Parts: sequence; structure tokens; C-alpha cells
Amino acid sequence: MIDRFEQLDRREQLILAVGALVAVLIIGWRFVWTPLDNRAVALTDEVEELSRLVVDLKRAAGIRGAVSGSGPASAATSSLLAIVDQTARPLNLAATFESTRNDGPDAISIRFRGAPFDVLNRWLTELMIEHSLVVETVIGISGSGTPGLVDGQILLARS
Repeated sequence: MIDRFEQLDRREQLILAVGALVAVLIIGWRFVWTPLDNRAVALTDEVEELSRLVVDLKRAAGIRGAVSGSGPASAATSSLLAIVDQTARPLNLAATFESTRNDGPDAISIRFRGAPFDVLNRWLTELMIEHSLVVETVIGISGSGTPGLVDGQILLARS
């Protein structure tokens, strides 16, 4: 193939070289640059959409916290004992608490007996979402002998 190229006139060699260069540029543009550019535009659009969602979520959380008074801002100023009591009573969970004691300014230890596991789980999830409290330590949870009821002790803390 190189022999065939060398047998061509200088002008024909130049035309073939320029044509090959143009073909490489067109192929590179079509199959490399365009897909990368399209993906970059798509990612930029996705980032803008997610940013709008974050702003909307922050705005909604601020509204809900202002209306209900139970958002993260009020959780930081309320005592842990008050939060635990106010959230456990409507679920009839407070009756299963044997003891609650503060474990420093940002933690509370709760010992319970015969608590319904599904209600306890729902309550802990609510504390995490609504009041920014987390289960820092599970000291022990075991079945109480009655199906669905558990005994144990947990340490809740502000996150």
C-alpha cells in the first residue's frame, strides 16, 4: 500500500493525505467529541435539577419546622427527656419504659420491658427523622417471651 502511495503524483499524495486527515477529524468529532459533549450537558442538567430539589427540600423542612415546632432546630433546644416523653406517649410506648436517665447533655439512656418491636422501630425512626436523634448504642435487646415484644436498653444521642 505504501508502494502504491509513493507511485502517485505529489498532488495526488497531498489530496489523499488531506482527505485522510479530514476523515479522521470527522470520525473523531462524531464518535468521540459529540457523545462526551452530550453527556456533559446531561450531567449539568441533572446537577441543576438536583440542586433545585435540595432547595425545595430545605424550604419544605423550614416550613414544616416552623409550623410544627418539631424540626431539627427545636430538637437542638428541647431537652432529650421532653422529646422522648412527647414522642413516646402517643404510641403508648412510654408505659414500657422502666427508666430514662440523661447521659450527659446530648444523650439519654432508656431501659424498656415488653415494648412492641414494630412500634419501637417506628418511634426510633421518627426520632431520627424529626428530631435528629440516633441510637448511639444498643446495650441489649432481647425477646420478652411474648411474640412481638422486646426488652432492652438503648442510648440515644443527638446527631
